[in-house]
Amino acid sequence: MKKFVKMFALVTICLMTCTLLFGCGANAIAETVQETKPINLSQPTEINELEYIFTEVPSVGNEIEDYRKEHKKRIETDTLKREEEIQFLKDNGFFINTSGGYFNMDEYLERDSELCTYSDPIVFQSENGVEVWVVNEWGELYIESVIGKTKAGNLGGYYGLIHHTAEEATENGEEIIQSNVYRVISYEPETGLVKHWAYGEVLGEFEVPANSKYVGACNGVGYLFKDGTDVWAVRGIYENDERTKDSEIIAHNVEFVITARYEAAYQDDYLPLFLMTDGTIKCYACYEGAYDDPMDSESRLIELEYEGGYDVTEVVDHYTNYLEVKAILEKYNNE
Repeated sequence: MKKFVKMFALVTICLMTCTLLFGCGANAIAETVQETKPINLSQPTEINELEYIFTEVPSVGNEIEDYRKEHKKRIETDTLKREEEIQFLKDNGFFINTSGGYFNMDEYLERDSELCTYSDPIVFQSENGVEVWVVNEWGELYIESVIGKTKAGNLGGYYGLIHHTAEEATENGEEIIQSNVYRVISYEPETGLVKHWAYGEVLGEFEVPANSKYVGACNGVGYLFKDGTDVWAVRGIYENDERTKDSEIIAHNVEFVITARYEAAYQDDYLPLFLMTDGTIKCYACYEGAYDDPMDSESRLIELEYEGGYDVTEVVDHYTNYLEVKAILEKYNNE
């Protein structure tokens, strides 16, 4: 009997010790989590609830602003690249590319046989499952469920441009003239103000004549606007060419901007292509002429060269609207 009592007491002590140890461990985990909670899905999943613990999904309906705030917080704390999120996404079939303090997520879409790349993924959890918030190559916020559904109760969707939304632009009387993963460029025709946006903040702003017409963008030249017969270029905010200004005229006597990105066979880059008021067609090449020639010097306007079988009108027809350009050419040919 005494032997049995001793055995019973020993078992009781072991059970109490295990309970205390487990309780202390759970409390320690809870203390490190702080404002986040372990994933607790109504349906069983393959994920270990204590292995991955993510930030709670912000409230539904304000996704653009919530992403901006979370992204800014992670930039300020140098925590945009979180190893637990990277491993979780890898475990769930995504391809991850890391670079410095950032990382991108690739997803292969079988239905389209296409590999899509998304930037700055942020993983959130909710009572419905686990979801990832990313920015695509056009600068749109895309939310996709990884486990279960999103907090909004669906499998995912697009929520607008992350840097400057269409709604924000409309309120300011602006047009969005370009958007990508890095920024949005907006233009307010009434004032001629051109702004560079990133995550809802203005990085820089420049001016062209009011009510100028935006006619396209060309790498190495800038964002092009036409005011009467003058063509203006607005540079990128990180341009460092000492010869150029943030905003300036690059060409005079331009009747029509045929295209901002003409692929000349004899050059390695795209060039703006102009129909001049005298009926000639010329390319604008900022590297032509003397180094210190003004950016609007005629020395930077060059004639089209032989294109290996195309004549001038055929080249123009190939790169722009046929009827519109043909009518302009006929006007000058008949005069």
